[in-house]
Amino acid sequence: MDNHQEAQCIARAKAGDTTAFGQLVAAYQSNLRLSARQWTGDAALADDMAQEAFIRAWQKLGQFDGRARFSSWLYRIAFNHWLNVKARYQPATACNDETAEPQTASHPGTGRDIARALARLSEPQRLCIHLCLQRDFTHAEAADILNLPVGTVKTHINRGRSALQVLMADYSSTTEAMGHG
Repeated sequence: MDNHQEAQCIARAKAGDTTAFGQLVAAYQSNLRLSARQWTGDAALADDMAQEAFIRAWQKLGQFDGRARFSSWLYRIAFNHWLNVKARYQPATACNDETAEPQTASHPGTGRDIARALARLSEPQRLCIHLCLQRDFTHAEAADILNLPVGTVKTHINRGRSALQVLMADYSSTTEAMGHG
């Protein structure tokens, strides 16, 4: 969905058009669920969180003023809901092997190694890397979603990247030492 189509859907949805809102859900549902799964490490909880985020977005759509991208606003709603859920239940936050990228034939284990390395990062580093590098949010948008200063988001990304390089080198060395490389 391009920006013009999105703006039209938002305007129609604000006027009460549920079909238009359904188009917004269709456009963002998959990525939001994947992000929620990365945050929670639990597919069922992630689906519930995404559904709740869309319900809340529908209820608060009149408050969307267009200063941020719709996706940023939606992710902010979902992330705030995640913080509330996490405070109540404290579920695991690390991504697990099921959320890893598919393995490639040329680099078996790479997706699993990346998932394991991401899981070892601090939660702020993991969240910033996920939003900026995997979901293509700008640093400013990620800062808004996570309620952090932009400089802090940049720091978490830089430190997370450095840690990932070390962890991936360790995994590579271990694989080679075991004769799998």
